[in-house]
Amino acid sequence: MQMLTKNPRRLVVYAFFAAFLAMTGIYSTRIEAASTVRVSFCVYFAGGSRTVNSVEKFSYTAIQDNDLASDGTGIFTFDEAGVAPNRGLNRGCAQINVPKGEIQLWIKGEDTLSALADPIDVLHDGQYLNLYNADGVIHLMILIDGDTNGDNSIDFFDVSAVVSHLAAPPKSSDDPSIPSHLDVDLNEDGSVDFLDYSLVTSNLNFSREAPPNPLDN
Repeated sequence: MQMLTKNPRRLVVYAFFAAFLAMTGIYSTRIEAASTVRVSFCVYFAGGSRTVNSVEKFSYTAIQDNDLASDGTGIFTFDEAGVAPNRGLNRGCAQINVPKGEIQLWIKGEDTLSALADPIDVLHDGQYLNLYNADGVIHLMILIDGDTNGDNSIDFFDVSAVVSHLAAPPKSSDDPSIPSHLDVDLNEDGSVDFLDYSLVTSNLNFSREAPPNPLDN
């Protein structure tokens, strides 16, 4: 106590510095960064029509303690094992960054409905997450194709979008004039054809709840 009273100015400086760190969130940012790990997982796409080496964009939202913990985008890849039909399903795998602890993941493919996974414990970097649909009906994480406009429902507008692009020329990297048909290339094979039409019509009238909007938190 005697040492502190001899240096009141130093004590004020220490107090001010601690308050500054707390206000700016430097400590919490470092803790959050240290607790974020990279994990891998796979999901299944209904229809079984993906091709080897195809890719598909997706977005994800991680919920922890009923709050938004992290979100971002990624790429699903389909290897030979992933495209081998398993009860009419294709498996796409990816890696994402999420916080440690118990989380729930929302996953939405580029042309799929959103899907919510059961809560799962994230323990360490490099962990493989076994994801299951939270509805408890099917013990797999399944994404349903056909949402061409991103509204989390598959309806007449999605069917119309596919029909209007049937037989569209395959997308090529040097032809930016026809990007729109990729939005309805549901199986990511580079063309819009009967397979895409079959996917959207077979899933007609399906809908799912949308993931939380980060702007609402």
